[in-house]
Amino acid sequence: MLASLTLSAATETDLPDLLLLVNRAYRGDASHQGWTTEAHLLDGQRTDAEDVRELLQAPGATFLLARSPKANCWAAYT
Repeated sequence: MLASLTLSAATETDLPDLLLLVNRAYRGDASHQGWTTEAHLLDGQRTDAEDVRELLQAPGATFLLARSPKANCWAAYT
């Protein structure tokens, strides 16, 4: 599996995928499956496109994306 991951730095065109990833990680039906969920405490989105764009454009900052052939996407922010 790891050998088939594609790594790249995120660009503006990746904003929809990043937004979906971050919001799903903190909210949504899937978050209720783990013990670390906060979904019962908060409503709404974790972030929006404007916030993610601001982080993406910050000097020296990078979102590193890992994509699988099945179009799964993971990210790390530095």
